[in-house]
Amino acid sequence: MDSRNRVALRATDAHGHPLGERRDGSGAPWTGHAEHFLTDPGVHPDPSTWVTELVYKTI
Repeated sequence: MDSRNRVALRATDAHGHPLGERRDGSGAPWTGHAEHFLTDPGVHPDPSTWVTELVYKTI
């Protein structure tokens, strides 16, 4: 797991939404996530300039 995902999971955990779990606190399942690279790593080789959108699907 890369640092972007770790940061997102820590933030959601801190707010009571543990997306690193397969089920939420009430036992309801959640599923899926995606990473959208808004900058091309092939064009921008420096990772500090990358822009990535993280999306977590919850149900």
